[in-house]
Amino acid sequence: MTSSREEPIRYHRDTYYLESVQQLGADAWPFAERHGLLLLKPDAIVARGVEPTLDWLATNGYRVVAAREMAVDRLRARALWYHNWHIASPERRTIADLMVELSPSLLLVVTDDRSGPVAPRLTEGKGPTAPKDRRLGELRHLLGGSTYLLNFVHTSDTAAEVLRELGVYFGARDRLAVVHDALQGLDREADARRIAANLYESAPEQSFDLDVAKSALIEQLNASNLRPDSQGTEWATALRDAWHQGTPLDPWPTIVVGASVLPMRIPPPRPIDHDVDLDEGAQDS
Repeated sequence: MTSSREEPIRYHRDTYYLESVQQLGADAWPFAERHGLLLLKPDAIVARGVEPTLDWLATNGYRVVAAREMAVDRLRARALWYHNWHIASPERRTIADLMVELSPSLLLVVTDDRSGPVAPRLTEGKGPTAPKDRRLGELRHLLGGSTYLLNFVHTSDTAAEVLRELGVYFGARDRLAVVHDALQGLDREADARRIAANLYESAPEQSFDLDVAKSALIEQLNASNLRPDSQGTEWATALRDAWHQGTPLDPWPTIVVGASVLPMRIPPPRPIDHDVDLDEGAQDS
């Protein structure tokens, strides 16, 4: 590996990154620079967002060279977002855990014919997480969505992240198979559409309308004497109380309402030894 060395250095003790690098050897970095990973999450599946995504990729010069159905459970989700999950609120983690149970995801390996690493270019075109910051022409703007959490797609931001996430998604044999497919360079869009059709069969299309979601939850909440009004703060309290009491709620409307009324981020936590007296510690050493 001869370029962007500041990125690999960040992961020199990351097991997922090292597994990919050690398996692919000298081919690791060339592969990572020439490919990007795009994950269509369960919210994209129930929104029927695969076909618009494939059309957007083709229009923007990308080619799908491998496609896999991908089960992203709560542990794999934490591995993917390990470097950022510490600022996720507890409520966001709860909602994310509900979402990964809705459906498997669809992972695409893409490439293009332009110079420079593919991953950062793909991430820039994807658009930001915050809906207010999305712009016309970006993938997330095309797919819609009005909340921070329901953002449909995830991409590897850098070439090093491509390698790390290959380690998260796949064991050695499956990783080698998907890299082999990608290196053939064949257009695998038809494979992606076939996988999407299978996922759609087991994951019904869902409404993202907030009022519809609230109506779906209100009877279940009222039955447990949790009576939210139209104000977001009351809905937030009702959802927290329902989770605390173990009240069963329909997952999808809970996700839609929770993503709208609950906090998604918290300040970075202080180091665990933040309050340690360094002078005192030095005397003990």
